[in-house]
Amino acid sequence: MCGGHVFYPGIVHTLYFLLQVSAQLEGAESLGQRMTSVRYSPLKAALLGTACESGRLTFWDCNTNKKAYSAAEHMSPCTGLSFSPVHEEIVASCGLDKRLICYDLKLRYL
Repeated sequence: MCGGHVFYPGIVHTLYFLLQVSAQLEGAESLGQRMTSVRYSPLKAALLGTACESGRLTFWDCNTNKKAYSAAEHMSPCTGLSFSPVHEEIVASCGLDKRLICYDLKLRYL
């Protein structure tokens, strides 16, 4: 416990990784865009999903610190991202474009 806050195991690694991801998001596809959602997969511990204001979803392999998959399916900011609690490859996202999109990361299919 530090300053009244509880730090959970792995939080330092997560924060460090997010700093690296933020630096990589400065590419042309997300220049100047803020991340709007960050989620770890509950079933695939090394998979991190991020969403940004441009509507782009990016999935990262935390073991290799590399981008695993990226898609820009939303026409406006993506506001939410959620991994399936029962299937490790299914992800849903929603955005201000009033769309709910489901992805199969293994098949790279909507």
